[in-house]
Amino acid sequence: MKTGVRYHGALLHGGLVRRLYHRWSLKLILAELLAKRWMEPAIPFVLMCGLLAYFAAVTPHYATLANAGTLGRQFADMGFVVIAMGLVVISGGIDLSVGAVFAFANFVALALFQILHVPVPVVIVGTLLAGGLVGAINGVLVGYLKSRPFLTTLATLIILRAVVDLLSQRYSVQLAMGTHDAWLWAYLGRGLACGGIPSNLMLLLSVAVIGHFLLSRSRPGWHLTALGSSRKAARHAGIAVERTLCMTYVTSGVLSATGGLFYAARLESSGSDTGVGWEVNALTAVVLGGVSLAGGRGTVARALLGAVIVFVLVNGLVRLGVPGAVTSAALGALLLGLPLPGCDHFAVADGCVLVSAGAAIWCLRGVDFATRSLYATLAPGVGALLAQNDTLYAAGHGQRRRTSGRRGTRNRPPRDGGGQASALRDGLGRPARRSAGACRRLGTPHHRAVDPRPDGAARLRSPG
Repeated sequence: MKTGVRYHGALLHGGLVRRLYHRWSLKLILAELLAKRWMEPAIPFVLMCGLLAYFAAVTPHYATLANAGTLGRQFADMGFVVIAMGLVVISGGIDLSVGAVFAFANFVALALFQILHVPVPVVIVGTLLAGGLVGAINGVLVGYLKSRPFLTTLATLIILRAVVDLLSQRYSVQLAMGTHDAWLWAYLGRGLACGGIPSNLMLLLSVAVIGHFLLSRSRPGWHLTALGSSRKAARHAGIAVERTLCMTYVTSGVLSATGGLFYAARLESSGSDTGVGWEVNALTAVVLGGVSLAGGRGTVARALLGAVIVFVLVNGLVRLGVPGAVTSAALGALLLGLPLPGCDHFAVADGCVLVSAGAAIWCLRGVDFATRSLYATLAPGVGALLAQNDTLYAAGHGQRRRTSGRRGTRNRPPRDGGGQASALRDGLGRPARRSAGACRRLGTPHHRAVDPRPDGAARLRSPG
């Protein structure tokens, strides 16, 4: 009698421990949090705040208004390129030529203003037209001629980069000796808008707000998102797929050219290294912000959020004197470490648990020898207790769990043939069809079927 009471007490204790373990499991809690929609922008936002707080603590005069204005002016040039990349990625494509278009627009603006001495409004229009022309070439090739976006924009990148290198070498002396100036040109490069905000940053914020409403509250934005989700379904819905894709790449070229225009007005120089690697940084920012590489998912705000993360990390590491190779490695590690859209939340939760365990073990190195010995002594005992409770729980409740008929599962008949009529029902209460093997095990002919009754009972009947 005491043995039975002890067994049932241990069984109850094991079931309670198991239920508490699964209810408060760190893996399940992390997986449920990562499955929330608000977690996708929350993780990059927390990371951005952490980076800003860290560099403000380790860099002198980082958290000042003067430094914020300088960082905002430098960030705006990259922000236009990131928005351009984000729109193309949302449409289901990719634009590797954004950095080359940026450099090409920078040279065009300088050539028009310093060499040809044209008015600043004409410089603005000519630069944007040059970027839109390159985007139109990409759009026609991708949208109408059905070429691959990766190969098409890669070829555009190579050609434009070569053109910029040749033109920069040819007109380097004229650009360096140019002294032409205008108040509007100076305002584009070093002017301040209302509230002391840099002019290029103010325009970037305006473009971001307009782009957000166009992407989420207008028909062209819905068409763009529908293309990224399923191009075939969008075509069946009556959306002009070719025209929408072409206009997306044109918009990307115009936005990249806008960044190159402000860059030219701010630095007034052109070189072979202008815009090199910006397509990689823009793609990294877009992915870090939460825009899906598969397309059909993302916003302008998320793209800019990722751009802030990339810019703050690169700028902060450069100020600390970190080499450029280490900065690129840090960006890659950050891209691998964040849970991206579409990933397996349980796998990410497993990784977080492993990282937390590794961090806990590393922290134990600073504890004295007695504490570590006590932990090493108690850890195997706790593991053995959990294993024993799991074994008792499975031994006592395993058969009941297999035949209890959970929601969404099929009630399997027992091996001994008992309760055959009530067991042959599926999860929806319908009579289940019996195979030949099941009929032999139950001892009933294969040609018989189950006849359900209104009162819930079931009797065996012959087809005749």
